[in-house]
Amino acid sequence: ALNQDIERRLRLFMCDCAARVLHIAESGTTSPAPRNAIVVARKFARGEATANELASAWDAAKLTSVCMTGGVGVQQE
Repeated sequence: ALNQDIERRLRLFMCDCAARVLHIAESGTTSPAPRNAIVVARKFARGEATANELASAWDAAKLTSVCMTGGVGVQQE
């Protein structure tokens, strides 16, 4: 249970960090994908979203980033 609480707190902290720089991602696009990825990640940390929902939101945000940068600085999996 302690490890789950630590993981939840770390995930929420990472969401807070991402939210602080969200304006950078949103400055080059009208896509809601970056903001949605943070929302879904917060829900996942609270147990309100599935791993599939998280993966879908993350994939959409990565696609937006690739479109904005032409793939520069985007790590391929």
